[in-house]
Amino acid sequence: MRPQRRHRWILLLAVVTTLTLIIADGRGGGGPLRQAANTVASPFQAAAKAVSRPFRAIFTSISDLATLRERNRDLAHQNDKLRAAVDQSADVRRRLSTIMSMLDLAGKGGYRMVAAHVTAWPSGQDAAAAVSLDVGTADGVRPGMTVVTGRGLVGSTETVTAHSSSVRLITDPEAHVGVRVARTGRIGMTSGVAAGADMSVQMLANGLLRTGEILVTRGSLQGRPYVPGVPVGRVTAVTGVAGELPRGRVRPFADLGALDIVAVVVTPPAIDPRDALIPTPRPTPTVTVTVTAQPSATASTSSGSAANPSPRGRRSP
Repeated sequence: MRPQRRHRWILLLAVVTTLTLIIADGRGGGGPLRQAANTVASPFQAAAKAVSRPFRAIFTSISDLATLRERNRDLAHQNDKLRAAVDQSADVRRRLSTIMSMLDLAGKGGYRMVAAHVTAWPSGQDAAAAVSLDVGTADGVRPGMTVVTGRGLVGSTETVTAHSSSVRLITDPEAHVGVRVARTGRIGMTSGVAAGADMSVQMLANGLLRTGEILVTRGSLQGRPYVPGVPVGRVTAVTGVAGELPRGRVRPFADLGALDIVAVVVTPPAIDPRDALIPTPRPTPTVTVTVTAQPSATASTSSGSAANPSPRGRRSP
């Protein structure tokens, strides 16, 4: 008999014996025979368990992997919601800070203002010259009104409809603002610079113009287009030649490239606020190092000997 047939007969015999024991056990008998069959079949059971164990581990791993993927999706969704909440909170804080600064400006200057959102920047070569707002005549806005942020001057309204208006920025070359130097009171005129974020200033009277000077609006007739006292910018450079009226470059206080919430001054102040609205510079801490010379030990000894000389001609008792 061949080995393969022998193995088949042995396996068949084990199966028949197992079935016989099951039948006998159901009838209440087969004790010794059942024990012998268990002894014979146990190696086959152990082998079957050993073969099936890796497959059970694979199925368990697949189930765990699906669970982990689902949890990962849930965590990613929660992370996105938290990130959106943080971004929204930061945006709300930024907007609140802008509104508070404009209210502070209105309170100090005595202005009555209408808040507005910047809705559009026009396309084309005039992209840096004008912006659109979501307020108009229905809100009390008229052409030729001053537009500000909490940091300073933005421009003035031009075209106004019932619920929208356009604002000519102070950086537009066609925009001219009458200004006053806060330190000296001398007057000048600012104009926008083509394709630039700065302005130029031309002083209208002789006098010294220094880098770092602060310019504020000197005010127009009846407060249009510019009310008095609004901070305009800081002089960053002084140009021109001797014998001519001073000129300079001015950096606006308002960030005109990131406008979001602005305010339109619908009622000018009864009294010129003068320099009350100038931004207060933050103090810069300075470190002062003081070097103190310390006398050497030799000098101290010599100094002590000279200061307390031994009495001459005096004997010790």
